[in-house]
Amino acid sequence: MSADWEAMGGSERVREPYDASVGYGLAAAFGTGAEPMWQLTLNAALDLWP
Repeated sequence: MSADWEAMGGSERVREPYDASVGYGLAAAFGTGAEPMWQLTLNAALDLWP
């Protein structure tokens, strides 16, 4: 996983790994993000099974 930083509003603040870790932690805590492709495929195949 990687993070791309963009200066917003002319901010010259130095970004640190801590900033990314807070964002990743919040995303994990609230369950955001997509499921892996293999899991989506498996779920689709199992939904077709009677």
